[in-house]
Amino acid sequence: MRQKAENDEKEKASVVRRMVRSGTDLPDDRRKVLLRLQQRVEQLWQKREETRAKKQSGENTTSSPNP
Repeated sequence: MRQKAENDEKEKASVVRRMVRSGTDLPDDRRKVLLRLQQRVEQLWQKREETRAKKQSGENTTSSPNP
């Protein structure tokens, strides 16, 4: 289940990248919107990775199992 969620997220990120690349033929205003979308996706991805790393480091130091 976890692997499927990770694959879905990677696919979404790939779709955004393809949209941005194909957006080079778009008018400036739409290209700017796609660029902002890509930046936001990258920010959210980085935040997700930081949260995941913190959670994993917390699990490694916790001696009692979580309910």
